[in-house]
Amino acid sequence: MLEIKGELSTKQIVKLVIPLFFEQVVLLALPVVNSILVSSAGQAALSGVSLVDMINTMLCYLFLYTMNGISIVAAQYFGRKDKENLRHSIGQTFTASNVLSMAVMILMFFFGHFVIELFMHGADAQIMVEAKNYFKILVFSLPFFSFYSVCVASLRGTGNTRLAMVVSITQNTSTVVCSSVLIYVFGLGVYGAALGMILGKAIGAVVGAVLLKRTCIIGSFREMFGFKIDMEMQRKVLKFGFPQSVEMIFFMLGKVIINMFILKSGIDQVAANAVAFPVTDFLTFGVSGFTIVATTVVAYAKGANDDALARKYLKKVYLMVSAVIFFTTLGMIPLIPNLLALYHMTEASFGIAWQIVVLQAIVLIVIFPAGFLLPAGFRGAGDVVAPSAASMIAVWCVRLPAAYLFASVLGMGAIGIWIGMWADFIFRSAYNLYRWRSGKWLKFKSV
Repeated sequence: MLEIKGELSTKQIVKLVIPLFFEQVVLLALPVVNSILVSSAGQAALSGVSLVDMINTMLCYLFLYTMNGISIVAAQYFGRKDKENLRHSIGQTFTASNVLSMAVMILMFFFGHFVIELFMHGADAQIMVEAKNYFKILVFSLPFFSFYSVCVASLRGTGNTRLAMVVSITQNTSTVVCSSVLIYVFGLGVYGAALGMILGKAIGAVVGAVLLKRTCIIGSFREMFGFKIDMEMQRKVLKFGFPQSVEMIFFMLGKVIINMFILKSGIDQVAANAVAFPVTDFLTFGVSGFTIVATTVVAYAKGANDDALARKYLKKVYLMVSAVIFFTTLGMIPLIPNLLALYHMTEASFGIAWQIVVLQAIVLIVIFPAGFLLPAGFRGAGDVVAPSAASMIAVWCVRLPAAYLFASVLGMGAIGIWIGMWADFIFRSAYNLYRWRSGKWLKFKSV
């Protein structure tokens, strides 16, 4: 566990980032590897799984970001050295997680096919079949993922980024291994990908629970399965986590709707877009961990009621991430053709995907620090509503109309969708820079 004695040095911040760096490499590699595995079953399977993964990710964000409020609450209690409330807040988060995830799993099991038909209306019949087969099994992974999310967020909030890395890497590598065996050895196709997800997340949940208990952050396994609700503590956790959860659900909902704009453009456009998303996510492997650290270190400072230190931490991490993303993203560009070549795509799909990924790499260098690092720091300070509201406005009032214009009206297909996304990035970056300079993000109380 990280010991806080005075101001965190650059060396200590880097020490927090390094485990997250390796964790994010594995985390971002998972959708890439998973889509490569599924692509062996054909472009219809690849497209179906990719579209369902967007819906599944939207559901996962409900747990991931709602429960991620505990990382902020825990970090502030940790910065205040209040161990009793630290343990109690984590136990209450497990209670909320278990109830919510089971309810969503049951709901999706019985009504998930309506969701698939709603968001994939107009898709090729074969794509629709593969998507439904995949989703009806995948829903059983939701309780395991929710439990795992609480374990990882609790470890990060108390400075245990190395152990959080171990849990995350264990979960993701287990998923890849299980999916590979089920797809290639047993020939289960999309069923194998879904079962692999369930097994991987279950293993991650078990490892997370064991490590959380061993660090004495929580007293016993029984505390992870309690059902006695403390509404005051639930309010504190949800205050930090729920706005971002709503933001990310609406973000993914917008993403799913936007992808409907190209469902009738042909399988080459759909497949290229399906490949571009995981590959472009991989471009941020060098900096994704900085967003988590920005939230954590700012929360430490707010827990100690030191606004000047919170501002100093965020500026320091901002400068670090600006330098890192410049070099890592440029270094990735020459590797993109080799990465895309791993997919079973047609030449037309390959060309479209290549254009999208290169343009996204250039945009990320300019936009990422202001667009994504700053709001992570704001949330650590307790400023959770304004960044989430700005993000939703960017998606629904900028990205969606622009994507419709370029993808559907002007007939630019997959590239048109990404033009809408880049317009969104510009809008949110401008807003975040304004809020940073105004200092409004510091005018919030700690827990």
